[in-house]
Amino acid sequence: MGSHRGRLRRRGRGAHATPAEGEKEPLPDATSVTRITVNEPSLLDGLDTFGADLPDEEDDGYTPPPPPPLPRISKYAVLGVLAIIGGFVLFLFPSLLPADRGITTLLGFTAILAGFVTLIWRLRSGDDEEDDPDDGAVV
Repeated sequence: MGSHRGRLRRRGRGAHATPAEGEKEPLPDATSVTRITVNEPSLLDGLDTFGADLPDEEDDGYTPPPPPPLPRISKYAVLGVLAIIGGFVLFLFPSLLPADRGITTLLGFTAILAGFVTLIWRLRSGDDEEDDPDDGAVV
């Protein structure tokens, strides 16, 4: 029974208490993990040095060609976008014009519709592919 009291007293003194005479040292638990040392590199150290012994690649001297110039925006496309924006402004805030509220709303709706039709009218048709005789590479 005396050895049982020794264990209780030892536990009461803290987790890092030295064992009493004649007792074995306890196995490491979660509180004594700091005493374990590892001399091997970790996985992260291996990833940090991965490819460090490879020779550096020399620059091949390739410079990409300059990008093509941006296409010019047509005046009809600008007019269509401005008509849509102006139409929404008139449609949402009809008090901006000194006219009847119904007429201003109708003008806004008409401007939105006219801008939309202008932008659709400016689209290219997709039938250009039939005029091209080249079907690609010949095998």
